[in-house]
Amino acid sequence: MKNTVLKSITTITLLAAITPFSNLVNAQSIKPQTNYEIASNKSYELTMDISFDEGDAYITVPDNDVTLRHIGRLRRYDLHIAKMFEVSAFMCDEGMVSPGIDWHYYAGGGNIDMGTFRISCKLANDIVNAYKVRRPEPTAIKFSMGEEHSPEVRNYRIGILDIERDSNKTIRWLKFVQKFKPIKK
Repeated sequence: MKNTVLKSITTITLLAAITPFSNLVNAQSIKPQTNYEIASNKSYELTMDISFDEGDAYITVPDNDVTLRHIGRLRRYDLHIAKMFEVSAFMCDEGMVSPGIDWHYYAGGGNIDMGTFRISCKLANDIVNAYKVRRPEPTAIKFSMGEEHSPEVRNYRIGILDIERDSNKTIRWLKFVQKFKPIKK
């Protein structure tokens, strides 16, 4: 499964506006695709692949250097961590996971192991309450269907953390991410 996860790159985009998480009703199954784009505000685009296999989540990004700034003071790394929290909070809220998710984070198209990050449902909820979420964005997530079947891709609309519009929130997020270390590297 790891090789399947690492081979495809899905374009995920970050949008701006305010609304709460969507319900599971907004989920739909779609055929697996690679390298497809979702149109949005170009300044917020990040490319990543998100998948689940046997209770663990995987986020794979093409960036070799995740320390590059992407929006203001926020680096790509900061936004990748935010995406893990957004998806964790959504899945916990929808009752899809409990008590949390172990995220395996890979950069360089899967060649750079950034470590495994554990996000409990409680921590994800605390982060959402502290930073609030803005308008949901389309987020494609692959679910493993076993070794003999292709992964199933489901599209969700997941609220994004409001971390870049308020400089105080940005500073708090940067400090939080600096202390949020992988459980395994």
